[in-house]
Amino acid sequence: MAHSLKGLPLFGYNLEDYDELFAEKLDLLLKIRKNEFVSWSGKFRPAIKNQPVYPRPLQSPFPIWLGVGGTPESFVRAGMLRSALDVAIIGGETHRFRPLVDLYREAGKEAGYKPEQLKVGCIHWVM
Repeated sequence: MAHSLKGLPLFGYNLEDYDELFAEKLDLLLKIRKNEFVSWSGKFRPAIKNQPVYPRPLQSPFPIWLGVGGTPESFVRAGMLRSALDVAIIGGETHRFRPLVDLYREAGKEAGYKPEQLKVGCIHWVM
């Protein structure tokens, strides 16, 4: 289990809900990015009804980089959303992630995005 996930129980979340929780929080973030007033409901937090969100970002749209660690679904989700991708490699060889980056680019292409709209970054920790 990734070290960063161990903190979920501290905030009242179950590790088994990680993927659903991530998707829900990302959905809320995308609504906040798009709308000055946000109405939203989900499973893991109370609903929001016409809540203003300030300050507004200077960039439109505000860039969001999704950090991914190795599950193909995460790479595909980032591509479908045209989110910039930040690949977190904790040890190991960077070339192993190439097929996953290709998945990201293919998902983005299928969602109608141009290659230049799909940015990739990498964080590589060597232990």
